[in-house]
Amino acid sequence: MKQIVVYILFLLLTLGCEKYEKVIEKEYPPAVWTLTPIEIDSTGATFRGDIVGYSTSEINSYGFNYGNIRQIVYKKHLEQDTNLFSSTFQLRIDTLLAKGIKYYIQAFIVKDDETIYGNKNYFISEGCEHAKWFYRGTFNIKNVPFGIYNKNNYFFLTYNGDLYRFNPKSLELFELSGFAAYDHFGWTPIHSCSDDAIYIISPNTSQLYKYVYEDDAWMKESIAPFIHDAQIEPYHYSFFHNNKVYFLGRSDFYCYDQSTKQWTELKRSPSGNIEGCLNIEDRTYILTEEKSIYSYNISDNTWHKIETVYPGSFSQDIPRLNYERVLSYQNDNKLYFLYGKDHFEYNIAANEWEKLESLGIAFDSHVFFEGSLYCYHFTDTDKRLHHIHQFDLLRN
Repeated sequence: MKQIVVYILFLLLTLGCEKYEKVIEKEYPPAVWTLTPIEIDSTGATFRGDIVGYSTSEINSYGFNYGNIRQIVYKKHLEQDTNLFSSTFQLRIDTLLAKGIKYYIQAFIVKDDETIYGNKNYFISEGCEHAKWFYRGTFNIKNVPFGIYNKNNYFFLTYNGDLYRFNPKSLELFELSGFAAYDHFGWTPIHSCSDDAIYIISPNTSQLYKYVYEDDAWMKESIAPFIHDAQIEPYHYSFFHNNKVYFLGRSDFYCYDQSTKQWTELKRSPSGNIEGCLNIEDRTYILTEEKSIYSYNISDNTWHKIETVYPGSFSQDIPRLNYERVLSYQNDNKLYFLYGKDHFEYNIAANEWEKLESLGIAFDSHVFFEGSLYCYHFTDTDKRLHHIHQFDLLRN
């Protein structure tokens, strides 16, 4: 009997020790806090995070995700070889920050194969230093404008019909005769720019108007043979070639001969889901929602699909711009598409794509001038104050 009691006591002590050992060896997962950034100036900002909790395991690495309009689009990552306990870490961010933008940041740590995210914080950026992006300054326009331009002329037109000539080098604005006397936009009109005039189709009446630079005056031209209801079909593109204005929509394609004042219906595009449109001499290129590139030959009125696939994404949570989602421009027989964090160059001759720098923000519109892209956006607090950012294609 005595031996049985001793054995039972031994078992109880053993089980108790195993239970006690499990308790003291239990690891509590660490947590991470995103602290307010410091040293915010024109060269960048310093992001900070704080690791709290108790753990005997190693923190493999840590870093920050950041982006604007509540979307995290960039990641900065730093390896860490030693254990961290209740420790503050920080990284200096000196790229991809645009001035006047509210950025949301989120610290993270990597423990083994698990990534642990902290809370979200935010700050207003003062800009940073880039290889090809430069902050140029600001200009004031009461209403949100969109750009109209060709190789030699640059204009801003607002929703209420105010028209300005824009100098990309000096960022000066010169007020011209407004459009409000003829029609009130309410929605963005279809527009095109020739060497001597601007052509606009009103989104309310399908009336074609012409603005002559030399006379600083507007005049009615003709009624478009298609209905332009911007609420139903807001994505019409327009370009000027050989004394004719071309208007490309989801379900229609027309050209207007300004010398004869005649309209001609052309072959519709293979896809109505157009995200970008560019014209180079007698060829027009479109980027579609399906990530395809098509070319249109003006001389024989034919469309051809190019054997390539756009490498970017249209699923980013970036607000749609005034009249198009993707900013499109061309230079030296190359096509360029900018949307959110995606900025790509397409070399037509080589059929190759190259990824370029992007600020990851939603611009309102743009103009292209002498090898540089000028993009602008208004601030979160003042829609009259617009910030200009320049992307220099020619700088290495």
